[in-house]
Amino acid sequence: MLFRSLSLDPADYNFSIYLATNDVDGDGTPDQEFSERTAGNGVFAIDTASLDEWGGIIQFNNTTYTAPVFQAGPGEFRLNLPIDTGDFALNLDLTIQQATIRGAIAESATGIESEDDAISLGGVVSLDSIFSILNDLAADCECAGFDSSMPVLTYGDNGTEYLVTCSQTPTGDCSGAGTVCENLGLVCSLIGQLVPVFGLGDIDTNGNGVVDHLSVGLQLSLTGATVAEGSGE
Repeated sequence: MLFRSLSLDPADYNFSIYLATNDVDGDGTPDQEFSERTAGNGVFAIDTASLDEWGGIIQFNNTTYTAPVFQAGPGEFRLNLPIDTGDFALNLDLTIQQATIRGAIAESATGIESEDDAISLGGVVSLDSIFSILNDLAADCECAGFDSSMPVLTYGDNGTEYLVTCSQTPTGDCSGAGTVCENLGLVCSLIGQLVPVFGLGDIDTNGNGVVDHLSVGLQLSLTGATVAEGSGE
């Protein structure tokens, strides 16, 4: 989000989120200490991967501002969570749908900042997208002997309940192949219990009485920053 001053009403702008790096000189290390960046003194270069011909790929329209509260959305927010257990790594790439951003903001010497570091982002993630990621993760276990032309998991809302099952049974020896692949049998025995027993899913988005999405919430903060000249061009 780029505001020069609260005298320029935030309601006149859309809220966009960009990927950026503080390693502007490209030497592999941040250009300012973390304490300097959080104090609003960081200089960042915008990653062109977060831009298209319309501007930021992640945009929240319908911006409102009633001092001191800023709100934007709904929109879609991409959340990438890197998970590394030592023997396997996964980038959990989720799209938060119907996302809204809300919080109190104030003007500071270095730009616009959030009051009490409290900017909230809330929305929902589809269960289909979660199980699609789990399916791809299981399918990567070549040692299991799965038929690559078929999905490992079958999942979805059948109109009465949300069902998840293993449509293939691991037949190969995955000893020493990492935590996920070694425990495929256990995963398949428990996967169907994730939604009804463990409560994965709490939102019915189409009104048919079946939960099909998981609500999520994040807390963010805003601080001032300088965008490097030519960044994002």
